[in-house]
Amino acid sequence: MSQEETRRIANAWFDALDRADYPAAIALLDESIEWVNLPKIEGVTDIIPWMGTAHGIEEVLAQFSTRNGIVDVKVFKPVDLVVEDNVAVGTVHDISTVLATGNEFEILFASWMEVRNGKIVKWKSYCDAAAVVAAFLDGVDQKLLDAVKTGDIEKVRTFLTLHKGNANVRDEETGLTLLMISAARGDAAIAKLLIEHGADVFTTDSKTGATALHKAGQGGSVEVAQLLLDAGAHIDAVTPTMGHTPIMDALWYKWPLLVEFLIQKGQNLNFTTHYGFTLDDHIAFETKVNQGEERKKVEYVKQAVDDARAKTVEQVKEQQLIYAITEGENETAAALIAGGADVNAVHPHINSFLDGHTPLIVAARDGRTDLIDALLNAGAEVDAEDWVFKGHPIHKATYNGNAEILRKLVAHPGIDLDVQGPINGYTPLHDALWHGFVECAEILIDAGARLDLRGHDGKTVLDISTATLGAESPVTKRIEQRLRETL
Repeated sequence: MSQEETRRIANAWFDALDRADYPAAIALLDESIEWVNLPKIEGVTDIIPWMGTAHGIEEVLAQFSTRNGIVDVKVFKPVDLVVEDNVAVGTVHDISTVLATGNEFEILFASWMEVRNGKIVKWKSYCDAAAVVAAFLDGVDQKLLDAVKTGDIEKVRTFLTLHKGNANVRDEETGLTLLMISAARGDAAIAKLLIEHGADVFTTDSKTGATALHKAGQGGSVEVAQLLLDAGAHIDAVTPTMGHTPIMDALWYKWPLLVEFLIQKGQNLNFTTHYGFTLDDHIAFETKVNQGEERKKVEYVKQAVDDARAKTVEQVKEQQLIYAITEGENETAAALIAGGADVNAVHPHINSFLDGHTPLIVAARDGRTDLIDALLNAGAEVDAEDWVFKGHPIHKATYNGNAEILRKLVAHPGIDLDVQGPINGYTPLHDALWHGFVECAEILIDAGARLDLRGHDGKTVLDISTATLGAESPVTKRIEQRLRETL
């Protein structure tokens, strides 16, 4: 092919693009064209949807259509063209506006193309993409915040997916995150989208310490509350200012169905706010200051709370085994186990030292050695975790220095010797050394407990042993020796 033919094809290409005549431009491409519109670099140019490599006209068309729906082209003018044999390189002045952000970018880019048999078979572009990336990113967080506030889910989706919007943006004026704002608005669709893009359900607002679940108490959406709980939100989170849990806010804003939902999900009903109110006090207060239909909502809440408390009373009555263990009534407990009592029953929430505990956890904690085998043989879960202290039976036995119980537990199939408590990251061996229970520590070391794990404070069992028992203690020396052997 002659150089002039290459020039003709290149000029036709740039002319078609200048006129936005995309069918004419596409007609100049070979069916199997290799198209590289800047390399797509993760975290850099990947925010520009039309960047990357395409093979064949269909994929090139997809890049074109993507660009057209995202930017408004103001200027697209060829500046220069150099041709040598079947290769042409043209520079183009491009001024465009990113539609979602309203930001304009101006670039000069070079297009390299190879022409064969009257068609462009290879095409590559080169430019400094910084201005384009900036046009996609600048001001996005504020625009995302505005979109959440107005409930514009399509804009929210666009900013999160195409513009790398931060799902954890915080409104400086209110201290609320995007998720808190959507929860307070009762906007389940946007809340779901934010959670899918990494919104933090655990963080608190900067002014009152409320979580998104507290804000759901204002918005009243059961669907939002469900989304937050499914994402791990703490149902009993307490604000540091008023001492409210989410149910108190749901009551305050008179959302009876949300209160009922939170009760069904296990919300604690036995708490006191920082200003001295119990839930009952608040119900009484709201009853006094509301009339008509609003008062009926409060009365509905009161009935739901009363019903839940009555159910808890019945659940407590069913906890005969755990109470027998607590009181040291071993014969009674053994008889209950033999009679088929539920050995994995969890004690309900009544603000007691038994809340969230199973019979085995309590027996391990309270030193009921004679009951351990019976509980295990009856199917007690050896790795059950109480939801108050987040401890396992092996933690309880070790923390309290119950060596004989610990021996029984470590011999049980499937026991996790190295379970780390989520409160401090300590393993049972950490606990044994922390409290100076040498016999318990030796049992765990003999059983093969790991020596390399660190607590949340960064301490290993060697650190704890050295600090508690001393560098020259036999246990400390033994741990050091074991560690050397693993090197």
